[in-house]
Amino acid sequence: MIRFASPPRLAIAWLAMLMLSGCSEPDAPQVQVRKALEELETAAENRDASAFREGISDAYRDREGRDAAEIISLVRGYFVLNQSIHLLTRIEHIDFPTPSEAQAKVAVGMVGADAEAGSAWNLAAQVHDFDVTLRREDDAWRVIYAEWRRPH
Repeated sequence: MIRFASPPRLAIAWLAMLMLSGCSEPDAPQVQVRKALEELETAAENRDASAFREGISDAYRDREGRDAAEIISLVRGYFVLNQSIHLLTRIEHIDFPTPSEAQAKVAVGMVGADAEAGSAWNLAAQVHDFDVTLRREDDAWRVIYAEWRRPH
């Protein structure tokens, strides 16, 4: 027999969730960085290179020496090769070495077109760990460095 929470318990649970969600202000750097990463995910899933480019700083450089234009070329190529993109992302942590710089570790799995894109990690065809550095520029957080690798 399935039992549902009684209305008072449900109301208390909702109230607790609202109080906890209110603890992080929308203007808090942690919330802004998460939003910037979510916008990059949405741009990738929509295969929107212009929107993806907005999240990349002109100062972008990676370990391979690629700049912003080169990384966008790679992204466009990925979009051409993958007509349907479903991503599962998990932000492992975000650190702030300075008030205007954030370092995030993000796990990203690409799910096949027939898989349900909001669930099981075991459906991911490819999983990569990303180390991403973002900098606050003109009231927006933009990626200045990214490194990716397959998990160990």
